[in-house]
Amino acid sequence: MLAGPALRVEGVSKTFTSKRVLSDAFIEIAAGETRGLVGQNGSGKSTFIKILSGVYSPDSGGILHVFGQRVSLPLGPTDPLRLGMAFVHQDLGLFEAGSVLENLRIGRYTTGIGWHIRWRAERRACRDALAWVGLDVDPDTPIRALSQVDRALVAIARAFDQAKATGERGVLVLDEATSYLPRDGVEKVFAAVGELKRNGFAILFVSHRIEEVLALCDTITVLRDGRIITTLKAEATTEDEVVEAMLGRALSDFYPEHGRRTEDVVLSVANLTGAGIHDLNFDVCRGEIYGVTGLLGMGQESLLYLLAGAVRATGDITIAKRRLAMLGLSTRSARRAGIAFLPADRLKAGGVQEASARENVTLATLSRFVRGGRIRRRAEREAALGAMREFNVQPVETERPLRMFSGGNQQKLLLAKWLATRPAVLLLHEPTHGVDVGSQQQIFADIRSAADSGTAVVIATTEYEELAGLCDRVLVLREGRRAAELSGAALTDERLVEECYRAGRADG
Repeated sequence: MLAGPALRVEGVSKTFTSKRVLSDAFIEIAAGETRGLVGQNGSGKSTFIKILSGVYSPDSGGILHVFGQRVSLPLGPTDPLRLGMAFVHQDLGLFEAGSVLENLRIGRYTTGIGWHIRWRAERRACRDALAWVGLDVDPDTPIRALSQVDRALVAIARAFDQAKATGERGVLVLDEATSYLPRDGVEKVFAAVGELKRNGFAILFVSHRIEEVLALCDTITVLRDGRIITTLKAEATTEDEVVEAMLGRALSDFYPEHGRRTEDVVLSVANLTGAGIHDLNFDVCRGEIYGVTGLLGMGQESLLYLLAGAVRATGDITIAKRRLAMLGLSTRSARRAGIAFLPADRLKAGGVQEASARENVTLATLSRFVRGGRIRRRAEREAALGAMREFNVQPVETERPLRMFSGGNQQKLLLAKWLATRPAVLLLHEPTHGVDVGSQQQIFADIRSAADSGTAVVIATTEYEELAGLCDRVLVLREGRRAAELSGAALTDERLVEECYRAGRADG
């Protein structure tokens, strides 16, 4: 580790509508150090990052030093980049109408005579930046054509490129940047971060994945209720100790007990083909939680979208003994057949960010509250209030916009929405992305409760430990085909990792 502080922040506080969400925050990161920042949703992490990036203005007071240069707060929109600070935020900050090249290089184009952009040099710079994160795509590819994983890699590549452009040193802030990445994608990012670290960059890494924080970081700062509780040395700390510092208590019985699986098949998939899936067959029984996983690009990212009718496919699907042809399946017909689907991207696909908690919770069941062509608002509010209390959503404010809730509370609201439809089949894509450990425990309990009530649950994720702790069976995909299925004593996170990487090695 190189000597000398790269970033020093002290005495920073933030208040929203009389509620203090960040209190007298202090953090100092040395050049060549990777610092983890962890805490539950609502602990103040995102507020702190947005103050650093100039999105939020702090309350009066507070001091910022970047490589010894004292800077007045609040920061302007161009100040962080001028100071050598680059960010990857939770929402990635990409504009979908643009290409990969435009997202990576806009505002920093290399120009020649007459201010003409040197496109050949720009494409070369773009490919070099993408290579840092192991992504090989055409620079002219539209962002909207990329998978969520590849979009995340583009955003990270842009931050690397920005940080490197300021010189031989800088500060890189990754705010939940790996939340959409499978394990092999995370390894690519870690390799790039390691290279920047060796070159003297300071890295601030915000993540809910404690195992990633322990693996990547030198030190870990813990936020709880807007206050910095402690800073730990990663090599001398366990995951349980980090979680206990985050929650202020020990976390016991993280995963609920498994229910009793029946032999009553609720979901049967036959010869499913489409979007990288090839001739796939599997069944899910009533009360069962069935997991699907695999390495990056192996098909688990698209499977649930096929089953939900969001992407065209061929084959057959049978739901509660009702057979449907996949070729004619739409999202509407899938819902009518008893399928509920919560996609991974809750910001754009999962919920309506500007709508209230009440409107989001009742969106899928609104017809229940209509009488004589009018919505019974009181009944709707009471139903939303009951759901928020049942799913432990905080704060219990039915008219609060969804975007104003933390990630974990947003996910609980959206899960409540779909469970209110009493689905025969519940499809969940990466249900704990960007969710703190306390909310994860609640979500796991809600998923198990849904299964115990008779719903067949299918979870597609690359969180191997979650699959081993929660699922009754797990299907491992390779190139869109069945590679293995684990259950019982064989279903462990170590075995899942082994099967996923064995599949990858088998295909060279």
